[in-house]
This record gives sequence, C-alpha cells and structure tokens, in this order.
Amino acid sequence: MLWFYTSIVDIVFVCFVCSVFFLKQKNAGWYRHFIWFLGLSFLVELAGYLCFFIYHTKNHFIFKFFMPVEAIFSFWAMAHIFKNLIRNTALLFWVVTGSFIACYTIEVLSIQFTEYSSISSDVLSFAVIILCLLYYYLFLKQETYTNLWQHADFWVLTGFFLFYFVITASNYFFKHVSGINQKSIIPLRFSILIVINLILYGCWTYAFLCRKRKTISASY
Repeated sequence: MLWFYTSIVDIVFVCFVCSVFFLKQKNAGWYRHFIWFLGLSFLVELAGYLCFFIYHTKNHFIFKFFMPVEAIFSFWAMAHIFKNLIRNTALLFWVVTGSFIACYTIEVLSIQFTEYSSISSDVLSFAVIILCLLYYYLFLKQETYTNLWQHADFWVLTGFFLFYFVITASNYFFKHVSGINQKSIIPLRFSILIVINLILYGCWTYAFLCRKRKTISASY
C-alpha cells in the first residue's frame, strides 16, 4: 500500500520531469517558470508525505505556508493566458492576488501554527474557478478558430478548473466523505486527491507537449 500514499508525490515528480524536458528551450517563454514551480511543489509534497506518514505528525503547516506561492503563481499564469483575451491583465492579477493575500494574512494571524488555512483555501479555489469560467466565456466569444487539442493555454486552464472545482466540492461534502472513510479500507478522500492531481498534472503535461510542438514549428 506504500505506492498508494506516495502516488501524489510520484505524479508531481513525473510532471516536473516532463516540464524540464518539454520547456527547457528559451523560446518556451513564460511557460519555463512551470519548471521551478513544479520542482518546489514536488519538494512540498514530499515533505508533507514524510511528515505525516513517516514521522506521524500533522503536515498542515507545510501546505499552509506554500499556499501563497501556489496562489500567486496560479494567478500570474492565468494573467499571462488572459493577455490574448483582455487588455488590462495586470489590474486583474493585482486585484485577485491582493484580495487573497489580505484574506490569507488575516486567517494566519488568527489560527494556530499547525492549523490549515481552510478559508483562504476556499477563497483561492473560488477565485480560480471564476477566472476559468471567465476564460471559457471569453474564449468561446472569439471569432477566430482555435484547435483546442493543440492549444496549451486551454489545457493549463482546464487543469486548474477541474482540480479546484473537485477540491471545493470535496471540501463541502467532507463530513459525508469522512463518514465513508471509516468503513473503507482505502481512504476515499485521499483517493479523490490522487485522481484530481492526476487530472491536473496530466493536463499540464499535455499543455507542455503542445507548447513544445508550437516552439518547434515556430523555429522552422
């Protein structure tokens, strides 16, 4: 059963390796920043695993202090993707990021060190979901044809949307899910986390492949 509990760490590591392979060229543009973000995400997931499963202590504080990095990078990446759809993406980025940081700071100062910032996590999830829906709306309004199977930005946003949508839904139904966990051999909530992480990083890996194909075709 060890493979089950290390699967999220393994998924992030595979996506990190793919990002290095697909995005190492300079002409990959801002996508190259996914490399350091995924490398850091891998270290955070590994630390969380070691803390909880090896040392048997709470790992909430690890993910709590990584949350601002996750949020800022997510909003920054989405701002780059929105550049082709709206004009003032900088304003959008600073408004959303500033609102999250304010919420996060207030919550962190009001809870214990080992507690998870659940309210800030919900705010982050709702913000990403709304931005993704806005992207889909603006994308569908475009008059130009776009091949979605080759459109890297679309797959990055789709990964974001599916991940945070399922996270939000599972959080709100956690009481019901935790009741099922007691009767289940394999924790259902952790199974959900594995699936949505596989979807997120699967979408991102495919997006990196699309980006690499685009940079190769542009070089000829």
